Amino acid sequence: MSGRRCDGCRPMPRRLLASEGAHGCLIISSSFSNVNMSADEGMEMAAVPEMRTNRSNSKQELQRTVYVSNIPFTADYSMNCQDEGSVYKTFIQFGKIYSITPMKDKITDTFKGMCFIQFANKSAARKSFYRAGGPDQDTSALITDDGQAERIEIGGQKVLVLLAISKDAAIKKREEATAKNEHDIRFVKNTGVDRRNTHLLTVGLILTGTPEADGVSEHDLERRLNSFRQRKSRLRSSPNVSVSDTRLCVRNLPKTISDAKFKQIAVDAAVAVGLTEDDVIESRVIREGHMANAPGRGFGFWGLKTTEGALGVLKQVNNSETIFTALRRPIVEFSVEDSKKIHIREEGKARQRDVATGKVAAKKKKRAGRGFNGKDNGKGKGKGKKPARAD
Repeated sequence: MSGRRCDGCRPMPRRLLASEGAHGCLIISSSFSNVNMSADEGMEMAAVPEMRTNRSNSKQELQRTVYVSNIPFTADYSMNCQDEGSVYKTFIQFGKIYSITPMKDKITDTFKGMCFIQFANKSAARKSFYRAGGPDQDTSALITDDGQAERIEIGGQKVLVLLAISKDAAIKKREEATAKNEHDIRFVKNTGVDRRNTHLLTVGLILTGTPEADGVSEHDLERRLNSFRQRKSRLRSSPNVSVSDTRLCVRNLPKTISDAKFKQIAVDAAVAVGLTEDDVIESRVIREGHMANAPGRGFGFWGLKTTEGALGVLKQVNNSETIFTALRRPIVEFSVEDSKKIHIREEGKARQRDVATGKVAAKKKKRAGRGFNGKDNGKGKGKGKKPARAD
């Protein structure tokens, strides 16, 4: 059976080489090939560097392969490319490279910033893995003679390097990760009550193709979807994160909006749903600096007394084409918050109240009259003063 030798090792029939690629697993050639993946598959690959194959991977092939992510989208994946900022130029320093297999998004047909690199030997793969930081990817421990931390960069951007694993191992790791992160959506046992208010995550979300999306600009629709993904990711990141049922996050604000105008929008919406101005207990525009006239960062927060009030204000303001412009509509959603940060914020408010009421000054004065271990140091009122010298 005639054939030709692949770049990596053995001869193969032409039909198999064309359909399956060299090694019968990775598509290897003198240039590079693309692996099309969906967006969800790409997210999974970022978490677990599974080596996609048409045949079972040999242990040797896996040991020679690394998974690289966080690659700039403009990077060159071509084999033998010596240009600065190319993947080949960056990784050839560790050893001979057999193949570079980048991943592309099926929908957009663009590179995802991830690829598999197969070296000629496992020592080169290990070398690149540990140069990038090893198991923890902690480059702070890799210090060179000039005091700078070693790391692998492509186009000035640090990349993440992991050792590739088999498909079975990847499936097992995903199952373990799923079991470990069951706190993502927690329900109180036998009650069906969502303690983290995840049911509020999609309130106000407008997707392309829905009736609510009519007249909404593509830019606004993309911002809404990105915001939803970010909030969903935050919920998955920690059990301390939950969706507030009374605090709203308002995005797509003009940078020149004033605090008074922002609050008036909330008050008008509250009155429209049968509430009063007193029901709006918080109104804050997030700005670039601490000055009141500093430009806004495009978002702010409203706080309402009740969930029903927050929901009513959200429905009144979200996607309104009259508040700003038809092409720039407010994006209103329930805020995702960290309980630890909320606790810190509440402590700060308590300190501010103490300052306003004079309690802080009283506490400082009381502490000043105490010495080590809280004992009186004799420096209270009328104490510690030297007697007047008699002339």
